[in-house]
Amino acid sequence: MKDWIAVVAVLVAILEQVLTFSLFFKGWHDYLDSLLAQSTPDIYSALSGNFPDHQWGKMKISIYHGLGVALGVLVFFMLHKQFG
Repeated sequence: MKDWIAVVAVLVAILEQVLTFSLFFKGWHDYLDSLLAQSTPDIYSALSGNFPDHQWGKMKISIYHGLGVALGVLVFFMLHKQFG
């Protein structure tokens, strides 16, 4: 297998993450809050009164990272089919 295919796929995924960052988050603080919400248990969020905000942050971070991974995998297999 050609290694350049994997490198290009990773670079495309990173570029997609950079370009769509402002669509999902207001800034680094919002991104870090969403990461914190991802690692916070639901019961703790509910007891602290932040449950709706944490659920919204979990959804944003999951979609954001999921799209990056999906695009990287798609580019990898498309390039591998064409040039591999």
